[in-house]
Amino acid sequence: MKILFNIANLSVLILVFCSCKKQADTTTAPDIYLAGRQGLFAKYWVNGQEKVLNNGITAAIVNSIFVAGKDVYATGNDGDTAKMWKNGIAYNLTDGKMASEANSIFVYNNDVYVAGDERDSITFEFKDKYWKNGVGINTGLGSIRCIMMVDNNLYMITGGGVWKNGIVYKIENGSYITLRCMTVIGNDIYVGGNSVDPATGKTLAKYWKNGQPFQVSTFFGSEVQGIAVTGSTIHLLINENNEIKYWKNGAVTSISKGGYAYSMAVYENDVYIAGNEITGGWSDRIATYWKNGIRYDLGPGSDKINFRSVFIAKK
Repeated sequence: MKILFNIANLSVLILVFCSCKKQADTTTAPDIYLAGRQGLFAKYWVNGQEKVLNNGITAAIVNSIFVAGKDVYATGNDGDTAKMWKNGIAYNLTDGKMASEANSIFVYNNDVYVAGDERDSITFEFKDKYWKNGVGINTGLGSIRCIMMVDNNLYMITGGGVWKNGIVYKIENGSYITLRCMTVIGNDIYVGGNSVDPATGKTLAKYWKNGQPFQVSTFFGSEVQGIAVTGSTIHLLINENNEIKYWKNGAVTSISKGGYAYSMAVYENDVYIAGNEITGGWSDRIATYWKNGIRYDLGPGSDKINFRSVFIAKK
């Protein structure tokens, strides 16, 4: 998979952002991977068939999933320990002495990159860390939300900046910015999230191309949660006042009037969004994914499921 934003050199062309992916044309329907948790169990589902990743003794979750060829990689937490799973086999990313978490996973030329953070044993503050093939590396960025390798360049995003090969590029002043997603196309870096207007205190959804801001919502508390670029088309996943929206070159479509989405993938001309839809009170939620705005769930038990990541892979 060659990642145009968030993926890498594999067997399929994918465009992603840590929640978004785009793959090359194919005449065969793709496999849909959804990942998250159900109760205490970290799980992922392939075309609706579940794979359980832990024993349920402690609460666990998958925050990110990646497919490279026939191998399925996932990362998240089991209790307070950051984990990585490959084809269902669990690997601890830390010794478990201090709390840690893993947010994003990416595979490039058989190397596995995971991003997250770990609590410092002296200050007890969480400090960023990424792992390459299980070896932890600190960068001093704070919690890393997304990691990817593109054309042998390593990219990460944290609070208010983009890290590329060891150099940090601040977005605006970095102080009032939260970055949540990223994609890289050629020499162009696209990131999405939100920023706080220091004059009004309003948090508004934005995306940035090479540092240039584009505001995409006027609603207080809105955020860009996913971004992908295909040709001249920019795709955004926006959460706005418990409403899920899909933004395409400025045209906005409401996906759900009540819910929150974590992840988006673009495959050929199809857009997949994964999250949770509110069916009653805030606690009454059903794990849901949408394909081109059409809603799907996994049937009975979906109210116990939380989707965090979607990945579309060639069969």
